[in-house]
Amino acid sequence: MNSISLLQKNALIKKADWFILAAIWIIATAFNLNKAFHIDDTFHLLVAQWIEKHPLAPMSGIINWGKENVPIYTSNQPPLFFYLIAAIGKSFGYKEVPLHLLESIFSLLAIIYFYKLCNILIPRFSLLATALLAFNPAFLVNQNTMVDIPILSLSIIFIFLLVKNNSNSNIKNHFFAATILSAGLLIKYSLLPLYLILAISILNNWSIKQTPALTLPFLTITAWSIFNIYEFNSIHIIGRSNNIVLSSFTVHKLITYTVTLGSIATFSLFILAQHLRKENFKNIITIQLPIILLSTLYGISNKLNYKTPAFILWVSFLFVGSTLLFHVFKTLSDKSFHKNRIIIFTWFFTMALFIILFAPFISTRHVLLAIPPLIILVFQSLEHIEARTLFFTLICTVTLGFLLGMSDWAYSSFYRCASNKIAANLPKRSTIWTVGHWGWRWYSAQSGMKFYDEETSKPMVNDFFVYPLNVPLQPVSKNIILQEVGSIYQSPTWVTFFTTAKNASFYRTDISNVPWSFTVKPVDTVKVFRVISIK
Repeated sequence: MNSISLLQKNALIKKADWFILAAIWIIATAFNLNKAFHIDDTFHLLVAQWIEKHPLAPMSGIINWGKENVPIYTSNQPPLFFYLIAAIGKSFGYKEVPLHLLESIFSLLAIIYFYKLCNILIPRFSLLATALLAFNPAFLVNQNTMVDIPILSLSIIFIFLLVKNNSNSNIKNHFFAATILSAGLLIKYSLLPLYLILAISILNNWSIKQTPALTLPFLTITAWSIFNIYEFNSIHIIGRSNNIVLSSFTVHKLITYTVTLGSIATFSLFILAQHLRKENFKNIITIQLPIILLSTLYGISNKLNYKTPAFILWVSFLFVGSTLLFHVFKTLSDKSFHKNRIIIFTWFFTMALFIILFAPFISTRHVLLAIPPLIILVFQSLEHIEARTLFFTLICTVTLGFLLGMSDWAYSSFYRCASNKIAANLPKRSTIWTVGHWGWRWYSAQSGMKFYDEETSKPMVNDFFVYPLNVPLQPVSKNIILQEVGSIYQSPTWVTFFTTAKNASFYRTDISNVPWSFTVKPVDTVKVFRVISIK
């Protein structure tokens, strides 16, 4: 085959790849397009609505997102993504489809640039690796209207620019990477570890022309902090209470991180068979088994119930997660650990360490930030992978991702439907007070219910109170005497058998829970009460 026909063949393969990437993106977007607003989406929408009216004071609004009214600046995220939500909301309304299309742009960027990155580092597996990321349950489920897919996409673009720079040194690539990182830091501070990678990459090929790239993220955070002082007399990035690192809590989160990783790392099936070979039994028995045993005992001492079926899942996820981590750290001794591979490992390690040390809790969306480098490291570490193993791993990823994606769609949709049904079935002129946060809060307000605030609300006899059982609730005055008059729930189906709804643990995992499990119970129950007297 001559060189021209070879180029033509490669061009055809590229066209086929782009068609497949488009299909992957369309499928991922379909899971989120008309999905109900869910979990923290409502907080983001409320912040965006404040920003729409007060663009020069984005952190000064007051929102009750717990038990009391607090300023926005007490929350974790800076507001850049919320400005985008505000822009879309003002132009098209705060509706699911336009806002989820905004999210899908970042999903597309993540898919395209991860494919490009894999084309450089693992070209034989670039399409498969991209599918394993996009169909990972943490990716499909966590799109919503949250900030994690946007920062995931920006982190992938950032690493792509640095890896591309290693093969074709270009000062512009460093500056573009610094610009991407700066934007990402104004969406979520979780990208701070990437500055270390940027600094190492720049200093490794230092010239005075690199100064703008090296200083841009620092100057961005400095400017943002100065603006904070102007707006609310404090620096947001260092003024939050959860910045304190506690050693005991860090152990707690390390184990939870490993369990959460194991629950979504379907691509680790590549290494499980290899790991369980006879030559590895010594390492399993002397290293991994004691770690699993001690972690399990620690979990049981922290309310992990070993008498439930979920305990089997917990131990299984811990084994898968620890196996993956053991395998990745073992590759550090590989003599072929070249420059790009060091970047990828540092990407994984610093992101994981930052989450474990500084995140207020562990969730699948936090662990998702380490999934792209882990996928690459796994492929790089295996010399030969059988085609049937590749196919089986892809099928398992797609199956689990689709099942949890559909289940979470049903979970979020319950509150949208329940609020409308309750509002329609209660007397039209009655006052209905809603209690509870997450997606329920948004849809109950859209149905005409009033958000109850213990300090300012003045309910009267014969008013109604409505709240779900499994969402965080703001306090209700003890002087209000309520009588239950009804309830609504959604009967379980095969779609909700694989569930993310138990304790909402897919979105906030604790050492005593697993991110997903099985259930034959309803997603939630919404109770309806009438005020019969006020003391």
